[in-house]
Amino acid sequence: MVVVKNIEIVGESEKGWEDAVKNA
Repeated sequence: MVVVKNIEIVGESEKGWEDAVKNA
């Protein structure tokens, strides 16, 4: 799961995090 790496981007894009979880 690359969610951990995306968590850092969550601060700037909350939607990006949900997208990463769906792609994971």
